[in-house]
Amino acid sequence: MKQKTRGLTFTSLILEQKYLFLLALVLIFISEGAIHVFQIVKGRLVELAVAGSTSVLGQEVAKFMALVLIIPVTFYLYSKVYLRISAYCLRRLRQAIFDSILKRPYAQFIRHSEGRYLNAYTSQINILESSYFQGIFGFLQIVGTSIPGLFLIYAIYPPLLVVSLIGMALAVTLPELLKKRIVRLEKQAIKADESNLSLFNEILNGLETIVNFAKEKLFISRFRRSTAVYTQNRKKWHRSMAASFHIAQLLLNVYSIVALLFVATVVSDGTLGIGDYIAVLGILFNFTDNLPYTSNYLQRFKAARENLNYINETIAYEDVPPVQDAVNLKRVEDISFDKISFTYPDSDKPILEDFSLKIGERGITQIQGESGRGKSTLLSLLCGYYPVDDGEIYLSGIALEKVDNLNDLVTIMRQYSIFFDGSLADNLSMYRPVRDEELMNGLRRLGLDHLATQEVLHAPIGQYSGGEARRLMVLRALLRGSEIIILDEPLANLDTESIQLLEKVLAEEEDHFLILITHQPVSIPTRFSVSI
Repeated sequence: MKQKTRGLTFTSLILEQKYLFLLALVLIFISEGAIHVFQIVKGRLVELAVAGSTSVLGQEVAKFMALVLIIPVTFYLYSKVYLRISAYCLRRLRQAIFDSILKRPYAQFIRHSEGRYLNAYTSQINILESSYFQGIFGFLQIVGTSIPGLFLIYAIYPPLLVVSLIGMALAVTLPELLKKRIVRLEKQAIKADESNLSLFNEILNGLETIVNFAKEKLFISRFRRSTAVYTQNRKKWHRSMAASFHIAQLLLNVYSIVALLFVATVVSDGTLGIGDYIAVLGILFNFTDNLPYTSNYLQRFKAARENLNYINETIAYEDVPPVQDAVNLKRVEDISFDKISFTYPDSDKPILEDFSLKIGERGITQIQGESGRGKSTLLSLLCGYYPVDDGEIYLSGIALEKVDNLNDLVTIMRQYSIFFDGSLADNLSMYRPVRDEELMNGLRRLGLDHLATQEVLHAPIGQYSGGEARRLMVLRALLRGSEIIILDEPLANLDTESIQLLEKVLAEEEDHFLILITHQPVSIPTRFSVSI
């Protein structure tokens, strides 16, 4: 199967805003170039002052004042334009993660933990913002000051160009010294961050149970250990980055001293005048001061690739190729599990072995059994979330993988209740056009008369008891009216009166294949009853 998603690259992200990026380059070149010209003008002013020449002093002062204005204005505009580019790139990354989650088949979504998606969407993007995009902001300043500076140095005294290029070569080469260690530590920090966020998400989902069992201290301790592991890994990364920076700074400072001694030698033998000396000195100081930061930025960019690779691995999903001879079923005549076997990909223990079942009539089929016996797994297979290892599943005699509209045919209600931000009507209809009267009739059938008003239906979602929430989830599934409706523990958290009412409603649903997953028998007539 081929990849559906294209991997994002830093270049592709920035070039999506290529015109703004070109504008940013122009502005930073003007700003940094003006700084170098400022050094030259400053040198000329000193020369004119020493020589006592006043004929062109006014022109040089005017240039001086103009540059004083140009430098901050162009840098401000550069900052504004670049921040817009950076904001777009970060928004694009977040959108890519979100889109990939919703567009991929659910079977591929569950291959990753929730912690991984949260880590990619939050921590990794935040790291890219501080490590890469803010780094590019500074790096472009260095590029903007280096290129005009090299031209000006060459124009003033060509041999100095060689000295400058040696410094640039050192700045580019030095990040390789600790590259492998920094990349390895970044990978470890990413993994530790994912584990930490997974644990945080687990605690949020199970907070009621944790508090009920008075295990707050246990989970606080677990979370602290997890956070400490991540913090320790991130500290090691920062220490390595700092070591790399200081090593580069030490070596480049030595280079700077040698370069300045060379300039002093040139001045002492009269090759350069005082004005050129002041200009070259200012340009070289600016140039050499930036070299350690150049090395640091390049090191950060190399580490940032791991963060982007992690995001690309998270958003990647496989395009399911069209099945030859695929069929659109309008009506399901029967459901057949023919000697199927299945083991989860990360397990060696089979969940189902040589299991067969044929459901030949509409109405209620009860699948009963203890936890861990494969009841819910069986229905995940019916939804096409996993391929079976052996055997075959058929709908109306057609192999499941050849049914093109499987998602339209099957509705599944899991044990947990899920509500989305919005009104009760939105949650029951799942944003489909369903008449209010139909929604209110369904609520009354399930004994929820107090919710069966237009005011309640279209008000923001409220707080419901466990029993109310279960009945609302059942109603959502029934309202869709698909051929096959799967209800996982629909009677859980209901009192006796509610159970009887719900059983009566389910018994009336004879136009669908209604599959109930339960631990205990139901007291209504069923077409089939299977124990696993």
